[in-house]
Amino acid sequence: MKRTNLYKEDYALEIFSSQSFLTINKSLLKHYGPDISIFLSSLIDKYKFFLNRDDLKDGEWFYLIHKIQIEQTGLTLKKIRTCKNILVEDNILKISRFGIPSKEWYKLDLVKLLSIVGSTTKRLARSKQAQLARSKQARLYNKTKFIKKEKIIKKDKKEFLSYFPVKWQNNAPFQFAIDEFINHRKEKKKPLTKAACIRIANKFSKYDISICIDAIYRSIESGWTGVFPEAEKNYSKEKFYNNADNEPASDFLHPDWKIDD
Repeated sequence: MKRTNLYKEDYALEIFSSQSFLTINKSLLKHYGPDISIFLSSLIDKYKFFLNRDDLKDGEWFYLIHKIQIEQTGLTLKKIRTCKNILVEDNILKISRFGIPSKEWYKLDLVKLLSIVGSTTKRLARSKQAQLARSKQARLYNKTKFIKKEKIIKKDKKEFLSYFPVKWQNNAPFQFAIDEFINHRKEKKKPLTKAACIRIANKFSKYDISICIDAIYRSIESGWTGVFPEAEKNYSKEKFYNNADNEPASDFLHPDWKIDD
């Protein structure tokens, strides 16, 4: 029983050892495709076998019968012949018949193969480098574009806020709301002009700052490009005071605000 188990273990090691598998180069697959790559890898594996045993004929020829080729590669005889013809045309493989009975012997030009695979590898490397360069350039462009956009937004925000009293300019919720509205208008592809900023500031002068903030967010949520504090609830038509310092609205108005709606 133990002898049987040992035999099975040795058999399993033989079957699943690295020598029982074909190693296929990725560049070879890229250049020739799966069929020729598998067939060529089988020949190279057999060449290494003969080389390690010092059985190469004239130091370079080896053989591999068709039956074994079909079993090892899973290719049909017709596909194997096609692979041979292509490799012969590429001067990678030479075929000759020796012996009695005669067998097909093969000779591989590994230097030629290396030059072909090497050129493919270099081309892939250049392509990868170009791709990385384009990606880096795109990231740099996007970063530059983002920084430039941020500068424009900050400039627009500063200009927009300049039409309001200092107390309003220093109000954090109002600043944030203005920032959101500027971005909203840009996304709508209708950036704020100086005249639009003045009209909005002139309209806001009649309302409490909290109502103006609510009106801004209502416009953003509704997808409007205008702001309508008069539509907000809880505002007083008779009260024209600045919420920040409770001063009359007459001091709030800017000379440039005298633009008709």
